[in-house]
Amino acid sequence: MLLALAPIFVVVSERSLLLIPLLLLTAWAVYRSAELALERQHAAFHDPLTDLPNRAAFHRHLQQAVAEAQRRGHSLAVVMLDLDGFKEVNDRLGHSVGDLVLCEIASRLTDVLGSTDVAGRLGGDEFAIMLNHADEESATQVVDRFREALLQPLVVENFPIRVGGSLGIAVFPHHGEDVDALMSNADVAMYTAKQASLGVQVYAPGKTTRARGRLALLGEVQSALENKEFVLHYQPKIDLRTGAMVGVEALVRWIHPQAGMIPPDEFMPLAEHTELMGPFTEYVLRVALRQCAMWQEQGFVIPVAINGSARNLHDVRFPATVRRALDEAGVDGALLELEITENTVMADPHRSASVLRALKGLGLSVSIDDFGTGFSSLANLRDLPVDRIKIDRSFVTNLATNSGDALIVRSILHLAEDLGLGTVAEGVEDSETVQILTQFGGEVAQGYHFSRPVPAPEIEAAIRSGRWVLASSSDAVREPDADLAVQEVVL
Repeated sequence: MLLALAPIFVVVSERSLLLIPLLLLTAWAVYRSAELALERQHAAFHDPLTDLPNRAAFHRHLQQAVAEAQRRGHSLAVVMLDLDGFKEVNDRLGHSVGDLVLCEIASRLTDVLGSTDVAGRLGGDEFAIMLNHADEESATQVVDRFREALLQPLVVENFPIRVGGSLGIAVFPHHGEDVDALMSNADVAMYTAKQASLGVQVYAPGKTTRARGRLALLGEVQSALENKEFVLHYQPKIDLRTGAMVGVEALVRWIHPQAGMIPPDEFMPLAEHTELMGPFTEYVLRVALRQCAMWQEQGFVIPVAINGSARNLHDVRFPATVRRALDEAGVDGALLELEITENTVMADPHRSASVLRALKGLGLSVSIDDFGTGFSSLANLRDLPVDRIKIDRSFVTNLATNSGDALIVRSILHLAEDLGLGTVAEGVEDSETVQILTQFGGEVAQGYHFSRPVPAPEIEAAIRSGRWVLASSSDAVREPDADLAVQEVVL
């Protein structure tokens, strides 16, 4: 509603003319007050960045649309959108560029919507869409148009940026008869699409029941971090030539108050797709380094390896996080190893190399984990600042009975030798495999043949009992590379 001051023509006395400025001022105050009220009302129900309806306003629009659909007997669809890779935009280019990206996404979103449809920003990089009079087929068509628009590169301040998205669709009344059910089921479908890299997923109860349970589990990860429900177990790495323990790999376990021990493959893939991965890795890092320091106090020099993620390699602040953790624990960087999967590194070798160089400047060693399962090129492997490769267990476990696996393992060992890299064989479960690896020139191995991952006190007990002999501390600790010590991350 707009207010206007209409001209008023009256006959007044000369004395009354003195009152006209006061009357005009009063009228202007009334007009401005009404205008401010409208602005406040708009601000209360709209996102200040994109000017889209906010969560409360979208919820209200959807309630009204559902009520009308119930009366008139037509369908409508709710679509949930979560951007992929948006955190990396903020980390690399800054929040000001991230804000411009969100505004451009909002503009592209509204461009494909009909006059009775509503799009809203729920917060962060999450959007919701209400498609009025839409069934599953027509909703999918609209979503496909938006995905095409989303795939077009964005140019923000001369930066070409590509941001993907995962979308979930729920249709009234088939997938829910009220607002909460529709939004929840669309969210579950979106999460299913993100986990399976599908791009878009229509809600299907049979397919998403497990996803809902995993989504609920993910919701507990934050509180589990705060309550310190995650513990680390340590699996020894054994020198095949001497039998000495040359280090351990720290592997996380979740001691859930109700469900008991939850293995990492149940929750780690979930955390990978959320903002929790950064705090999660930092938690593991600090716990592992504290344990390393405690071992040193007992006279045990034991290098510790932790697993990194794609989010770590895309976070320019990660090296600084590692530096702080090392300083707080009082541990030499040479006692820390970072294991990164082959596919994670090769997804963006240039950016990975930049972060890894900064980490090596702190004295860390770097391993390529699960080697042989990804798509490394020899040129990339040669140029990356890595120290060793870990041969994936899928090639090692059946080494004694599968000639193809034996050929692959021998080739990887020869490749590593030619490139000057160390090797670790994962998944060693019997003495015959140990013998073959030794014949092939393998250096280090880990697996159930030597030990399962165990709590720290069991590591200490095994050393004291003489079951494991530690490698020389002089072999374990080395000085940081001089040419890398002051390297900064360059993207």
